[in-house]
Amino acid sequence: MDFFDVVGVMVRRWWVTIPVFVIGMGLVMRAAMGVGTEYESLGTVIFLPASVRIDFVGEEQVIQEWNPYLVVGSTRTLARAVPIVVSSSDTRRAAFEQGLSPNYELELDESEPIIYVSVKGDTPEQSSDTLDFVFIQMSEELARRQATDEFDPGIDFATMEIISEVRAIEDTSASVKVMGSLGIAAVLVTVMAAFGVEGLLEKRRGRLVGAIP
Repeated sequence: MDFFDVVGVMVRRWWVTIPVFVIGMGLVMRAAMGVGTEYESLGTVIFLPASVRIDFVGEEQVIQEWNPYLVVGSTRTLARAVPIVVSSSDTRRAAFEQGLSPNYELELDESEPIIYVSVKGDTPEQSSDTLDFVFIQMSEELARRQATDEFDPGIDFATMEIISEVRAIEDTSASVKVMGSLGIAAVLVTVMAAFGVEGLLEKRRGRLVGAIP
């Protein structure tokens, strides 16, 4: 049986195919409308080393200043370590308990200590507030790591700056996925219904023919 045979059965049993398909697609649309729209907030975090370094020449204190962007690559180790903690189940649970979204992702740039943050929430406010929460957690974890690693004041990573850019967009991908999967299911059910009726009628026809003397 090829594609044209399938189409032939569905056309021949249109009085079954059409109602089943219409009902199925109606259920698909209702299910898709029931899927809440997600809102996504995007942020960019850049880890910068201190712009001021304190050195000692003998007993004299010397303060050196430079452009932190020129040595931004030196912070990649911390940029790799901090997201591990911020992405942990404990931190996500803390976000959920505060009414925020635990659905966020942190991605480290391949070459620079830049972290891209993506947060999905049920409302624009929830996604934006969760993004702020993630930034705060990153700042606190950064400070904690520097304290435990006993960095000297004013040297290396004593101060960090986090720069963020936030925008909210409407994400309807969940609804599209639901419609796609359920739409395929509706088509399959329609085909099965058409073939089921075809089989029953063929079987009944065979009995009637066999009953003729």
